[in-house]
Amino acid sequence: MPKPIETGNALQVNRPDESADVVLLMGPQYHLRDREDRLQSLREAFRVLKKGGLLVAAGISKFSSMTWALSVYGEKKNASLMEFLDDSVFFNMIKGEMTTGDHIRPKEYPKFIAESYFTTSDEMKSEIAEAGFMVEKAIAVEGCIWFTPHLTEKWEDEASRERLLDIVRITESEPEMMGMSPHFLVVARK
Repeated sequence: MPKPIETGNALQVNRPDESADVVLLMGPQYHLRDREDRLQSLREAFRVLKKGGLLVAAGISKFSSMTWALSVYGEKKNASLMEFLDDSVFFNMIKGEMTTGDHIRPKEYPKFIAESYFTTSDEMKSEIAEAGFMVEKAIAVEGCIWFTPHLTEKWEDEASRERLLDIVRITESEPEMMGMSPHFLVVARK
């Protein structure tokens, strides 16, 4: 009988060595701001995976807040202009994300994600390789189409949706495009 999915501490996984076929890290790599902690979570994933086992790890692009702010810059929503880039508090937050990877939630934005570490797919692939994995690929989650004006309406039209999906399929693993997607996955094997 297959074992159920488990939730645990990524820094100290309560499982025997080489006991898992697949490990999903869908949060630890961006909630662990300290590099050594991120490497420890990867070493734990490596330890519990069987030889040839699959790792899928999620990351948040260090450009995600900036691309989102650009996507709404100057739009009106609820009779207010979306001018996040003109707000020095928000702008300083995204400058920190883009230069150091540190996302520090300003008190003025209590609904933003808690303190996190935003990165690039190349940096994340490097950390995963450093932990002993053979990196297979990085894949953009939302891809480069997420900020398309009127995406909802275009998605409803079958021909437009297929064009958008073609763009995603062509660019989803393109390193130069990876930063345009707010999230990405890195796939690797032990």
